Amino acid sequence: RVEERLETPSLTLRTLRHLHSEHPDWELRLVIGSDVLFESHKWHAFDEIARLAPPFVVGRVGFPHPDAPPPVLPDVSSTRIRTLSSQDGLDARRELEVYVPRSVLAYIREHSLYR
Repeated sequence: RVEERLETPSLTLRTLRHLHSEHPDWELRLVIGSDVLFESHKWHAFDEIARLAPPFVVGRVGFPHPDAPPPVLPDVSSTRIRTLSSQDGLDARRELEVYVPRSVLAYIREHSLYR
């Protein structure tokens, strides 16, 4: 919810700076998928992000990287979840229920997200 109060567009660096200023005693870490390691040059000030919150890298299926562990999570992405959420039908609903808690699915439907 902190990002609701910050300047837009939302940037990870802004969020981390805010959290650091509000909680200077916290040791922040940024959880990223190994796919991000290939695109960190596209992020705004990734070096400063990494300084404020050293990345904790999680392996992703299809994105092997020498600085990442092997994947342990299912082959799913936020893009896939949004796509499934925009579809009607039993197959999409069943697949969503594998990855997303029912309370989150109810919220998505209640607020007509991803439509």
